[in-house]
Amino acid sequence: MKIQIGVNQKMKLYNVYRICKQNIELIKNIDVTQRDDTDLSKDIKVKIYTIKNWYNLKNILYKLEIIPVLSQYVNECFKIIPESFRDEDSVPMNSVRYAEFMKHQNKLYDKMKDIIELYESMNLENDGNGLDIKLPNCEDLGEYISYLKDINFIFTQCPFLQCDDEILKFGSVDVGSNWLKLIIATTSTCMILNNTASLIDKSLILRSHYINLQQQEEMLKNQQIKNDIAIDYHKTFELLRSAYMDTAINELAKESNKTLDPEEQDKAKRTLEKLIILIDKGCEIYATLDSPDEVQVLFPEIQSHLELPDNIMKYLEDKEQ
Repeated sequence: MKIQIGVNQKMKLYNVYRICKQNIELIKNIDVTQRDDTDLSKDIKVKIYTIKNWYNLKNILYKLEIIPVLSQYVNECFKIIPESFRDEDSVPMNSVRYAEFMKHQNKLYDKMKDIIELYESMNLENDGNGLDIKLPNCEDLGEYISYLKDINFIFTQCPFLQCDDEILKFGSVDVGSNWLKLIIATTSTCMILNNTASLIDKSLILRSHYINLQQQEEMLKNQQIKNDIAIDYHKTFELLRSAYMDTAINELAKESNKTLDPEEQDKAKRTLEKLIILIDKGCEIYATLDSPDEVQVLFPEIQSHLELPDNIMKYLEDKEQ
C-alpha cells in the first residue's frame, strides 16, 4: 500500500515569514528623492518624487505578491506606477500619486510586520547559524523519505562539507511545512555554510549546462541525422557533461583547499548530481535568517534562476554584481 501525502497549495507559515523577514527593511526604506518643478499649465510650483532603484523594488514586490495575504497591497502599489515606467530603474510621480503609493506601501509594510511578529511570538524562529532546506513537494511518503536520504547523503558524505571544527545537527521540521532546519554547533568559521553556498552555485551552473546540452540533443534528434553521426554527437555530449562536472569539482576543491582521493571524487560527483535533481524538483537551501548577512548573501536565490537555465553569462554577471 502506498501512503500518499495530501497536496496543499497554500503557502506555509515559514515560507511567508522568511520572505517577509528578508525584504521588510527594503519595503520600509524605499529610496525616494524629491525636487521642485513647475507645472507650466497652471504656472505653479510642484514637487516631483522619484522612486530610485525601482527595478530591484519591483522584483521584491513580485516575491511578496505570491503571498495571498499581501497580494492585494502589492497590486495596489503596482497600479500607481504608470505602465511606461514599469521597466525603468527610476519612477517619477507627482505628490498626489506619490502619497497614494506610500499609503499602500505603508499598509504592505504593516502586514509584513504583523506576520513577522506573529511567527516570532510562537518561538519558532531559528537558533543561530544553520541551514533552512525546503524539500520538494511529494505525492507519497516514499518519495519524501527518498529526498531525506539524498539530503542526508549530501551533508554527511560530501567531502566539502566535512569540517572538523563544525557539527551539523538536525534542528526541526517546521510546523506544517517541508522546511528542515539544520543547526551548526561549535562553529567559528561558518565553513559548512560557505561551502554549501558554493555547492549550490556550482549545481545551478551545471544544471544550466546540462539543459543546454539536452536541448541540443533534442534538436539533433529532430533533424534525423544518420545513426553513426548521432552516436558521435552523443559521445561528445557525454564528454562535455563529464568535463563540466570535473571542472566544478576541481573549482570546489581549490576554493576549499582540499585534495580529493578517488573515493572523495566520487562522493563529490554524486553530491552534485543529487543536488541538481533536488533543485530541479523544487528544493531550496539557504542560510538561516539568524546567520551573518555576509554568509546569507552567498546563497543564490534558487527559484529565481530555475526559469533561466540557458543564460549562464547573465547568471554569472548578476552574481558578480
